[in-house]
Amino acid sequence: MEKKVYYEWRKGLAHIEETYYTIRITPYEKNLDVWRQLWRTIEKSEILVQIVDGRDPLFYKCEDLENYVKEIDPHKYNFLLINKSDLLSDKVRKRWNQYFIKNNINHMFFSAMLEQSKINEELMGDLNLQIEDELLNTPTIASRRNLLMSLNKIVTEIRKVRISEFK
Repeated sequence: MEKKVYYEWRKGLAHIEETYYTIRITPYEKNLDVWRQLWRTIEKSEILVQIVDGRDPLFYKCEDLENYVKEIDPHKYNFLLINKSDLLSDKVRKRWNQYFIKNNINHMFFSAMLEQSKINEELMGDLNLQIEDELLNTPTIASRRNLLMSLNKIVTEIRKVRISEFK
C-alpha cells in the first residue's frame, strides 16, 4: 500500500515537472528509501533540528517539514539552528532574532567554523571553555557546549510533559 501511494505521489510530481518547466525534482527527492529514513527519523525523534545557512535562513528552512512533524505529534519540537552566524553582523543577527521570536520560531545562532577553531585550540591546551548563559532565542552565537546543553534541556522538558500526560 505504501508503494502504491508513493508511486501515485511520484506521478503527481512528474506531472508538475512536465507542466512547469522551471521546476525540477532531484533523484534524491524521488527516492523512496530517503523518504522512509526521514519518516523513521521523525517518528523516533523528540526534536527536529533544521540546520540552515545564516546568510539566507528562510531559503533553507522547510515549513512543510515542520508542519509534518507537528502532524505526527504536536509535542515534537521544531528547532532552527542558524549556522555560519559568524558571517552575519550583530545588527543582522539581532534583526533575524526579532523575526524568529515574532514568528514563534525556536532558534539558536551557531558557527561551526568558530567552534572548530576552539576545538583546535583546545587540543593544543590553550582554551578554557566556560558554559555560557542560556542563548535560546537570542542573537548571540552559541558554542557547541551551549547548543548541546540547550537541546538536552529541551528534550528533558518534552519528556516531562509526556510523562505527565500518561499519568
